[in-house]
Amino acid sequence: MQTNHSKKPIVVMDSSQISRLIDDQVRIHAGKNVVSARVISDPLDESPYHDRVKLKESVARALHLPEGSYHIYLIHKNDIFIGPVVGICTHGKPSNPLPTGKKARIFKEIIKQASYQGVFVYFFYAKNFSPVRKHIKGYSLDHKGRWISGYYPIPDVIYNRILYRSIEKSPAIKQLLKRIHSDHEIHLFNSRFLNKWEVHDVLASNPLTDKFIPATTVYNRTSLQNFLRVYPEVFLKPRHSSRGQGIIKVVHTAGGGFATARAEWKPSRWIKLNSFSELYKQISNMRVSAKTYIIQQGIDLARYQERVFDLRTQVQKDGFGHWIITGTGVRIAGKNKFVTHIPNGGRAATFDDVITRVFSPGLQKQIREQLTVICNMVPQVLEQGLNLNLAILSMDIGIDRNGRLWVLEVNSKPASFDENDIRQRHTRYLVNYFIFAARENKRKVMV
Repeated sequence: MQTNHSKKPIVVMDSSQISRLIDDQVRIHAGKNVVSARVISDPLDESPYHDRVKLKESVARALHLPEGSYHIYLIHKNDIFIGPVVGICTHGKPSNPLPTGKKARIFKEIIKQASYQGVFVYFFYAKNFSPVRKHIKGYSLDHKGRWISGYYPIPDVIYNRILYRSIEKSPAIKQLLKRIHSDHEIHLFNSRFLNKWEVHDVLASNPLTDKFIPATTVYNRTSLQNFLRVYPEVFLKPRHSSRGQGIIKVVHTAGGGFATARAEWKPSRWIKLNSFSELYKQISNMRVSAKTYIIQQGIDLARYQERVFDLRTQVQKDGFGHWIITGTGVRIAGKNKFVTHIPNGGRAATFDDVITRVFSPGLQKQIREQLTVICNMVPQVLEQGLNLNLAILSMDIGIDRNGRLWVLEVNSKPASFDENDIRQRHTRYLVNYFIFAARENKRKVMV
């Protein structure tokens, strides 16, 4: 830790918070930075919240934070922990470090919501993090909402938002995440991508979740043949991909043949094959192997306007560390498509609108009840079974024609929802979780 032993500057707190202190000589903690200061009360009591501390310029500069008012998430004797300081670990182009598009939107939404709650958030590139440095070069927003760069404290909490598996798998990034994880003063969550086989393995082996999981196994010639003997259609899915990339569908045709198609083929087309041997050869030519693919039972999904659809549900931890539903949207497949992802021609729709148009009132009630159970059970089972700190997950959930729900995919790096109300809840819950995670982690470290 870095400690400033110069003449003690002043910080301002509400009198109700000062009464919790032993005396007026305190230490202010922001991330791994510490500054000694003298605390006084605000005679005008103008603080918007009673759990804030106002940092004057000298204290803010010593802590490498912008001047302003910060949330107090923990007081221990005369140590005051503020913020917390949160770093979003990401990646980008060296020539253009500032984010654009949806990435910029979600970062700005998180930073603005955090600032409103007295939490300081910045994003940084993995290459700029070093355990031997006292600060990290990062990017945040000024009071006018413009991007600014600076050197900020090593965070209390780090959120991994590296969105490409190839980057996260690189030796440098893997080593970095390992170092962060080993630092008990930092709470790292959603530390890596999930793969479909490990998700299936954990969920299918637990009696609380196994009924929601389609039959799935490792892909090989024998498993493909066996699945096609049992199911009228099957899906071949890459273990390490999302958003519908690389998904292959196989169906039976009249006369004992087969037809297969790949989700991203444009225009959509089916290849017809007369025998299983021809099918297996065709699939092998698509670079499908046991190491890279799983095979999954096809579900006879319900239709909306004659097109398949599924649910996109996000769950996350709130300010008490409890899993809650952020929101659920519907994604409807494009014409002649068998995946619903928007990059593959799908479109968004509202949950209530689609469900009420497709299902009877009795089935609607059952669907909502199943969705609640899934959102309560799946995150907890995965977090425990994989031994990971998870705080945000999205799930692709299919509904068959009988109203039964099936968990088709779970993603630990969910994309931003287009629905404004879901995004707003997401940022609010996320900032509340930052505060909770920092407080709980600090208490563990101090024990």
